[in-house]
Amino acid sequence: TGVRCVSESTVEVIERWFSGESGERVGGGVGEWDMERVKDVMVKNGGGWHGLGWVGNGKWVVTRTSVDSGGCCCGCGERLACVDIGKEDTEKFAQSVVALAVEREKRSNFTQFQNWLDQHNDFEAIVDGANIGLYQQNFADGGFSVPQLEAVVKELYKRSNKWPLVILHEKRLHTLLANPSNREILEEWIDNGVLYGTPVGSNDDWYWLYASVKLKCMLVTNDEMRDHIFELLGSSFFPMWKERHQVHYTFPKGQVKLEMPPPYSVVIQESERGAWHVPVMSESNNESQRTWLCITRSETCKVSDEFCKSAEARESGKITNGKFINPCSNSSNSSETICITGKRKERSESPTK
Repeated sequence: TGVRCVSESTVEVIERWFSGESGERVGGGVGEWDMERVKDVMVKNGGGWHGLGWVGNGKWVVTRTSVDSGGCCCGCGERLACVDIGKEDTEKFAQSVVALAVEREKRSNFTQFQNWLDQHNDFEAIVDGANIGLYQQNFADGGFSVPQLEAVVKELYKRSNKWPLVILHEKRLHTLLANPSNREILEEWIDNGVLYGTPVGSNDDWYWLYASVKLKCMLVTNDEMRDHIFELLGSSFFPMWKERHQVHYTFPKGQVKLEMPPPYSVVIQESERGAWHVPVMSESNNESQRTWLCITRSETCKVSDEFCKSAEARESGKITNGKFINPCSNSSNSSETICITGKRKERSESPTK
């Protein structure tokens, strides 16, 4: 689908069509559908639609409603999806990053990283180390905050009980290791194989972008990726990918705060049971105030007044439990990558306390 919001005039057209005879005539009946196939196609498409045709028969129920903070429709009780780019587009995106990277990087360096990542492919989050370490620091004095970077790594670990992958320039890493106050935590990351030093002269942007796309995981950075490097990608699905995978951060009162992607996408959605949800344009930035069209058939979606409440409670519980879950459900020779990446080994159970 990919359409974000529709105007009031378009909403009226949609309401008339679904409420009329034309809308009533379309459909195939739930019993005629292979629902497992529908689910598989929706996953392949990135969620939010299947494109296999109309589900169900009979009259449509068209209501204006809202969606709660967990993505539950308060009209029909269905949970809206996180719409990501599909599997095919994800692979194309990853290959386009590779193609551009090897044009601008030493091919052997980037190929080495690709091979390393193939052997270390269980990360759920990638961390742009330079972006975090330099956040609100004094650039003139070369300021880099390892404690800020450590705070982000610890927060990610706390949420998922898994280490993130930190990407950092090899040259900067050597400088940081020379400082005794930084050495212990950096060596811990190196020993656990969760810190990758990008070669001297390379652009680390290609490394953290490729890793997060290839592994379909979260990317922690405040870099909005608007410069010419990312414009070269020319991808229509780049903004959608960013929306679903980028995690922003702040440090209010010195404490790290991660701003996760929203638990659902504000786009027109078709559910696997045939319901449609259409977001209406709003002047407010508060999503809780947005009006949605909820379009269902009684045989495919049953209204439950309690469903939203229980779903919201479950969502609240998930947040309270602090699990880090992809919401869409994921040397001396300067020409060599320093084995700052470490050897493949069992990672320790927790970061340094």
